[in-house]
Amino acid sequence: MEAVSRQFDDIESRLENLNAARLERTFPLGGGGSIIDQVWFDENDQPEKVLRESYDDHGSRRQELWLHHGRIILVMTHSETIAMVENAPTKATETREYFHNGRLFRILRKTATFGPNEDPDMSAIKNIEQPLPDEAEGANRAKAYERLAADIAKKLQAGGDVEPIDGGAPLPGPEAEGSLPQPRVIGGTESPDGKYALAWGFHGERVDWNQFHQTDGTYMADPAEPGLTNYVVSLPGNKIVCQTSGSHFGDLPNYNHTSATVIWSADSRVAAAISGGKWETLSADLILLNGGRCDGTVPLLEATRNTAIKKLKSMMHPGIRKHPEQLVYRLHDFQFAARKGLGPFSCGLEVRVPKSQEDGDYINLHISGNLQADQNGRPLLLIDSVEPE
Repeated sequence: MEAVSRQFDDIESRLENLNAARLERTFPLGGGGSIIDQVWFDENDQPEKVLRESYDDHGSRRQELWLHHGRIILVMTHSETIAMVENAPTKATETREYFHNGRLFRILRKTATFGPNEDPDMSAIKNIEQPLPDEAEGANRAKAYERLAADIAKKLQAGGDVEPIDGGAPLPGPEAEGSLPQPRVIGGTESPDGKYALAWGFHGERVDWNQFHQTDGTYMADPAEPGLTNYVVSLPGNKIVCQTSGSHFGDLPNYNHTSATVIWSADSRVAAAISGGKWETLSADLILLNGGRCDGTVPLLEATRNTAIKKLKSMMHPGIRKHPEQLVYRLHDFQFAARKGLGPFSCGLEVRVPKSQEDGDYINLHISGNLQADQNGRPLLLIDSVEPE
């Protein structure tokens, strides 16, 4: 810890000089949001601090990556989330991850909820020590942060128009109009080992792929486009490994109220592919991968939702009794308990009536489960517990 503190203080003391070598780019996200990337370089043109900020109408996220001679030493992530209801509170979370020689050795986190007109100042909130993942997962996380910092720095140094997220294969030329192109990778969904990603494309329909080109250099379709489908693909080459139940429609992971997220196990064996809308999770699958093939998928959203309904009925919860048809379900904070995806996992499930302020029209559940492989090697999902938080 002392070595990291010295390196951090050294970089911070030189920020005034580093400002002279700071680059910044802003690019839009669909739905009016934006991302701002900034990089501070040392005298050898190596990034020492990388800052990525993103904003949309759901809130904001700020991530600082601090490096010493190319190695990550500290990652600070601050997020503020605002529910899409009138006079909603702001939920803020701040996490610090400390690294030394590629090893994650400390995680601190603090959370707080602020009123609609309250300044979300976290300075007085106490940090809580968090459990560490196993050594291999911590090393993978360090490498992922170092790749992210290097990628942002490289793109900003290149100058000109920055394409923020590389997505999929090159577009076919005019002679290929009407053909079915390879799926395009959804940014930020690559597996830790770099061999897989979530992608979007079309199933069974002839399309003019070029019509989806956007002014920022990315590609996005109308969500109602026929045949729109999501896949897990192998990298490089974007070869389809399996189809998911999602229907995300562009290169970027977030478009206004719509999002595509993949939580990977550290060994890249299992993916939780989750698509979200304004109020609810639209689809969620657990996907078991093995050497470039798919051993099977299980419907995570359906399993957790059905279990939650049974729990709410047993509790005689007012929301399930009054208007069950109006309830929506949102998965959040999914995580694997071990490096290997097969085994225990946990997640939260918000159950609510959108826009309602009535008592009983919102509850958050904590779900624990277990993903196993059956005798044929196919995934088997078991829900162990569902408890109100």
